Parts: sequence; C-alpha cells; structure tokens
Amino acid sequence: SEFQVSQTSSLSTLNPIYENQILKVGGRLKNVTSIPEFNRHPIILPREHYVTNLLILHYHKQHHHSGRNHTLSLVREKYWIVRAKSVIRKALSFCLYCKHQRSLPKPQLMGNLPKERLGIGKPQQAD
Repeated sequence: SEFQVSQTSSLSTLNPIYENQILKVGGRLKNVTSIPEFNRHPIILPREHYVTNLLILHYHKQHHHSGRNHTLSLVREKYWIVRAKSVIRKALSFCLYCKHQRSLPKPQLMGNLPKERLGIGKPQQAD
C-alpha cells in the first residue's frame, strides 16, 4: 500500500510504504525474494527519538564500540534513520567508554623551585 507524503517532506525521496502500522522505505526491490524483507524495506525511524538513540548505542556496544561509519552500516541493515550520520555522531559522543579511550593524558605540572635556585644574579658558592 502506497503512503502519500508531501513533496516538500524529507521522506518523499524514500518513497515510503505503510505496512502493519510501520513506515518503511519503499523502492524497487518489492519482488526480490533472495533478500530478507527488512533489508529490502528498512523501517524509517525519527532522528530525535529516545528509541533511535538506544538502538544506535546498542549496535555500537554490541560491536565493540565501533566507529560512526561501521555503526551506520549496522543500523542501515534494518533501519533507516533520517539524517543518520549526524544522529549517530551525536549519539556516540555520549559513550563514556569511547570518551575515555579518546582522552589524552593531562600534562604533568612541574614543582616549585627550591630557594637555593632562586638567587638571581648571585654567584654560586663552591662546596
């Protein structure tokens, strides 16, 4: 069943179809039987939704804190997220494990000089 979307909508280029109360990406692969249904017609997810972020973090953690592009390819196997690259980048920025791995060590502060080394212009005494 075809689903009518406004031509000005960002979803119009996806040719969405509405099946079982789920909005899916349309396309020309309807008659291909060698590819599973969820690969032919991925489910469309909103970009700013709690479940979308949970799904992204699930795939990210399940695949050992993979990067943005790998996480994107994993998510796109079953789901289509509107503006996915920026959504995934934002979601991964909240991963504490990845933040810790990317952090740099703090520079070591040097201690105060002893009084003996602060005598400016005074000749040093030989022992």
